[in-house]
Amino acid sequence: MIKNIITFKLSEQIFAVDMQSVPLILKAKDFLPKNFFFENDFNAFKYGTTEVQLLNLYELLDIVPKEIEAESRILVGEENGYSYGIVVDQVVEIINLNGSSKHIYSSAFGKGIPFCNNVLEIEGTEYLLIDIQEILKTVNLKNNKTIIHE
Repeated sequence: MIKNIITFKLSEQIFAVDMQSVPLILKAKDFLPKNFFFENDFNAFKYGTTEVQLLNLYELLDIVPKEIEAESRILVGEENGYSYGIVVDQVVEIINLNGSSKHIYSSAFGKGIPFCNNVLEIEGTEYLLIDIQEILKTVNLKNNKTIIHE
C-alpha cells in the first residue's frame, strides 16, 4: 500500500514514485560532477560508506536527459543490500496519501512508456506512477568499482 509519493520532473514531464522505494533525497550537485551525463563512464557514487549505483531513468523511459542543475536530485533506495539512485530534474512535491482521495488504475495515459503502466489519481490530478520494482527486475544491481565522488 502506497502511503507517500514523491512527484518529480524528467524533461518537463511529471512522474510519481512510491516513497518507500526511494526514501532518501539528495542534492545531485553534492554528489555528481557539474558536467555529469549518463553517456560518461560514471555510474556510481559514494554516500558515506555506501556505494550507490545510478539507474538511468532517462534511458529506461526513453527521455532526453538534461544537465545537472541546482534543482536536480538523486532519489535513493535499497534492494537486497544494494543501493540505487535515480537522477531527476526536480522534486516537485512529497504527498502524504493518508486521507487523500486516491485511485490507481491502468490507463492508455501511461501506455507506451516503460515501467509506467499505472496512473495514480489524487484529488483529481493524474500522475504516471513509476514502478521501481519492475525497473529493478530489468537491471543488474552490483557492486560497481567506478566512484565519481568520495
